[in-house]
Amino acid sequence: MRQNIVAWFLCVFAAFFVFSCAAKKDSLEQKKIKIATTTRNLGQAYLAEGKNAAAYKQLKQAEALNPDDPHTHFALGVFYYRQENYLSAISEYKKTLELKPDYASARNNLGIAYLALKDWDSAITCFKDVLDNYIYATPHFPLYLLGQAYYNKKEYGSSVKYFKEALKM
Repeated sequence: MRQNIVAWFLCVFAAFFVFSCAAKKDSLEQKKIKIATTTRNLGQAYLAEGKNAAAYKQLKQAEALNPDDPHTHFALGVFYYRQENYLSAISEYKKTLELKPDYASARNNLGIAYLALKDWDSAITCFKDVLDNYIYATPHFPLYLLGQAYYNKKEYGSSVKYFKEALKM
């Protein structure tokens, strides 16, 4: 009887130990994500202030802490775009969309980066995808950008069509 009580006590203690370790691991992971989010927010604030070196440092730290955060990749895309490093911006926007396919701002910015590279067809695809997102708050922007892309392709009829739609908005 005493052996059963000891065995039962050991089993309960082992289960408690395993569950408490798992809870600590989750807690540590959650803390890591919170630190990454705070670091990303700081990077975004630096980016808004035009403090590019500080922004880049914070955003890369946030990425190292939480590489699966689409918002960090989006902010890095904005950073690279502002540095006129369009290929890196495109890469970051694509990572954003892999992690969060419905991130309409990332798709719109991807189209803008393609415009900067004069890849009109890729830009058009992006902007049309943004327009398919019914909750996108500012559809006049991708409409205008579609007009720009078609204008640069010298497809003036389509260009005028999208410019007019943008004006209606």
